[in-house]
Amino acid sequence: QYQPGSFATWVEAEVKAYEKAHPRTRLPFVLADVSPASFKPWYCAAVPNAHEKGEHVLLFFGRDRVDPDVKSTKKEAKFTKSFAKKVLDSKNAEKEAEGFAFLRFDVGDDAHAGYAEVLGVEEIPTLLLWSPGQAEPTNLGRKISAYALAAAMKKAKAPPNEVK
Repeated sequence: QYQPGSFATWVEAEVKAYEKAHPRTRLPFVLADVSPASFKPWYCAAVPNAHEKGEHVLLFFGRDRVDPDVKSTKKEAKFTKSFAKKVLDSKNAEKEAEGFAFLRFDVGDDAHAGYAEVLGVEEIPTLLLWSPGQAEPTNLGRKISAYALAAAMKKAKAPPNEVK
């Protein structure tokens, strides 16, 4: 016997659970590929590739994978989801997205955690802004607001003032 009503109810509940666990954001973050390199312990080729194109890079370090034996990982995962919903889903930041590459890192993965350590990330979630020509990224932190993120993105894209 076929009962489409109960199936539709089940699908709707599954979609809501998935959305709650993996919030969508207006900023198109892509899970980065991190690999060992000869000159650094961990390396993400997407960053220099974006800089060669003249793009600024926004790096989001969060946690999706949770170790059931470690309570701090649950807290980090919960804060990552909250941060994504409140800050990364900003309409103002979406307006400033042109000229940016968006990379997401899950510190539950050993390679991503190693890259976070190379960049000096101490708190999860953390947002870093790396502009072309900068030796190191600027740490925007984990307490940045959606409005402040949009302002930082706009400032990064602004041409430097010419002195007359």
